Formats: sequence, C-alpha cells, structure tokens
Amino acid sequence: MEKLILNTIKECFNINLEENEQIISDSFSKYPGEKKINVCGYGIFKDNIAKRGSHRYFLEIQINNIGNKTLTAFMLNPSNSLPNEGFDQTVRNVIRIAYVKNYSKVVILNTFSLINGKGQDAIKNYKKQAKNNNDLNRKIINFYVRNYSTDLMIAWGTQIQTSDKKYYLEQIKNIQQNENKNINLIAYAWNKKANCPYHPSQQVDNSKKNIDIDGDGRVLSSFLEKNKNFKLLKVNNNFELEFTGKYL
Repeated sequence: MEKLILNTIKECFNINLEENEQIISDSFSKYPGEKKINVCGYGIFKDNIAKRGSHRYFLEIQINNIGNKTLTAFMLNPSNSLPNEGFDQTVRNVIRIAYVKNYSKVVILNTFSLINGKGQDAIKNYKKQAKNNNDLNRKIINFYVRNYSTDLMIAWGTQIQTSDKKYYLEQIKNIQQNENKNINLIAYAWNKKANCPYHPSQQVDNSKKNIDIDGDGRVLSSFLEKNKNFKLLKVNNNFELEFTGKYL
C-alpha cells in the first residue's frame, strides 16, 4: 500500500496519530447486482474515540480500484462516518463517483471540522464554538491543497458559510495563480438555481425508482449509470465559483 498522506500531515503538524488516527472499513455495491467496493479509510480526529460532536480534520480512503489517482472531495462538515459504523451515504456516494472514474483514493476535506450528519445543527454548533476548532482544519486543508490536490471536487452545497467560502476560494485562487499549481476544480453536478455545486446527498435522482443499495436509499444513479463527466469550475474575481462550460 502506498504511503498515506496523513502520515506526512502528522509529521508537519506534530499530530500524535497513535491517539488521533481512527480506521474505518466498509464494503458496499456501486449498483444492485454489482461486486462490492472494498474500502478502508484513515481519519485524523481531535479525540482518540471518534464520536458525533467531536472533530475530524482529514479523511483518506483507499479503494480496491485500478489506477493511481486521487479524488479530493471538499464538503461542508464531517458526517456520521465513524469506526465500527462504516461510511454514511454521503461518503459512500463520493467513493462511488471515484470508483466509476477509476480513482484509487479519495480524500475528504470539510469547510469546518465538527462531526454532525445534520447540516443545520452542525452550523449552529459551529457558530457557538466560535470556530475555535477550525484553525487546525484550515491549516491542514491549505497544506494539502498546496502540496497534493489535483482533482478537487467542490461539493459543499448551499449551506456553506459566506466567510468560509470566500476564505477557501481565495486560498485556492492564490495557489493556482501565484504558485502555478495545476488544480482541476470540478463538480459532479451543478445547481443552476443556487449557482453552486451539489452536495453528494442532495442531488439524488433515483427517488422514483425505489432503489436501495446495501441500505442506501439515496444513490446518484444517473451519474453512475451514465458515467457522466465532471463539470470544470473556476474561481472568479469575486471569489465565487462558476461553471466554465467545459468538462473533465
């Protein structure tokens, strides 16, 4: 197995992974009747026992897939993917997207680090905590994007905080332009009404088909079945995302 990126992050930020690393294993299907996707994830958590209400700063997932590419998904906040529980439907959908596109690894980044599967509740608690726990999260994201990310799937949906969006997009634009870093900003689906990329648990197109895949009733069936292309995005001068009209 190739060296995990989180080992480098551990060294850079003096994180004791013996206390803060948690392993999440899972096995599920891309679509009914197809073979299982076997995955193993390694996360950096604030506490030595990962739980809802704590914090996760980084999640790296190895996929049993041909290829040597990494898909980075940038979402709102960590959901309820915990050791001994496997991955939730959102992370499973990201893994399915990566699997279809022949990626062998997924990295999950989040705009803030609080673990909570309910977005609105997470945002309320994030504000109450005065964002104190997000400094390390931002530092890790900046380090990772600057040094590793090539295909960066923006998937934070409509609930991202305005200040967070401006901060991250400004950082990305600066890295692209001033450091000459080749980063493909992509989305698997674009919300025309809200003018933003969809979150992997929002844009679900199988609601009328009554599809259940290994306990997941919300799977991106159209994207997976038709093997659609990613939409290429750019950051404009107002630090907003735009769909370029091109595909990857």
